[in-house]
Amino acid sequence: GRALLIALAPILALGMNLVRSLSLTLMANAGIEISGFWHDATGYSILGLTAAILAYLALKLSPKETKLDQATMDSVATGLPACGTKGNGRHGGLPLPTTTSNGSIRAFSLGVATLALLATIFAFYGRPVPPPTTAPLDPDLLLPTTAEGWQVTTANDIYKFAGILRTTQLVERTYSKIDAGQTFQFSVYVAHWSPGQAPVSLVASHTPDACWPGAGWFPQANAAPHPALTLAGRPLPLAEHRIFQSGNFTPQQVWFWHVYDGRVINYRDPYSVPALLELALRYGFRREGEQYFIRITSNQPWEQLAPEPLVAEIITNLTHVGLTP
Repeated sequence: GRALLIALAPILALGMNLVRSLSLTLMANAGIEISGFWHDATGYSILGLTAAILAYLALKLSPKETKLDQATMDSVATGLPACGTKGNGRHGGLPLPTTTSNGSIRAFSLGVATLALLATIFAFYGRPVPPPTTAPLDPDLLLPTTAEGWQVTTANDIYKFAGILRTTQLVERTYSKIDAGQTFQFSVYVAHWSPGQAPVSLVASHTPDACWPGAGWFPQANAAPHPALTLAGRPLPLAEHRIFQSGNFTPQQVWFWHVYDGRVINYRDPYSVPALLELALRYGFRREGEQYFIRITSNQPWEQLAPEPLVAEIITNLTHVGLTP
C-alpha cells in the first residue's frame, strides 16, 4: 500500500497541475485576467485538493484495525465460541470484525473542512473589484524632476522588479547638493498598486528589511525604529526607521510607510509568516483599497532633512495619497 501511494503521488501531482493549467488557459481564453489572484488561488486550491486526495488514498490503502469486544476476547482466551456463534476452529470459531480507525476518519474530515474553508476564503476575497471612480495619482508626478540648487537623478533600473512587485507604477528620484563642503543627499521611492492589483501582504513584504540585505546593505544598531517624525511643526504618520551600512559607504537613514486605502497601516515583519497571515486575514487577500509604498533614504538624520523646502514640498505631495497623521 505504501509503495502504491508513493507511485501514485507524482502521477496525481502532474494530473492535478494539468487541470490547473487547463483551467487557467480556458479562463484566459474567456477574457479573464488570470495573473495575480486566480494564478495563486488555483495553485493553493490544487495543492490542498491533491493533499486531500492523497490522504483519502492513504486511508483506503491502510490495513484495517482489528477491534474485539469482551465476549470475543474471552472466547479467544478459552477457545470456546461466544454465545450465539458457531465454531469453525479459528479463535473459538469467531470471525474477527474490522473497523476503520476513528482517528484517521477525523483527521481526513478535518482536512476536508480546512480545504472547504480555504475555498470559501478565496471565493470571498476573489470577488470582482469594482473599477475605481477616480484616476490614481501617478507616483511619477509626486516627485519633482527639477529643484533649484539640487541635482536630480531618476533611477531607471527599478522596473526590473515590476514583475515581482506586480506593478509598473513606481519611481525613485535622488536629490543631492554640496552643503558646507559635504554631500547632502536623499532619495524618495514611491510605488503604487491599483485596487485588487496585489494582496496587502505582498506589498507589506516589500520593505528594506527584506530587500536591502540582498543588495549588500546590512542593518545597523538603531535606537529609534519607530520615530515620531515632524515637519514644520506638524506630526507625520508613525514611520518605520532603519539604518543600513554597506562597506565604506556612508550609512543610510531609511524611513518608510505602507499606505492602504488612504491610511498608513501597521508594519509587519516580512520574515514572520504569522504576521503576514494576520495582515492578509485582516485586510483581505484582494480588497478595494489603493496601496502606496513610500520610502525616504538619506545620508542625513531627519533633523537635518526636515528643514529643507524641497522635502516639505515632496511630503505635501505625498499627503494626497495618504501620508497624513
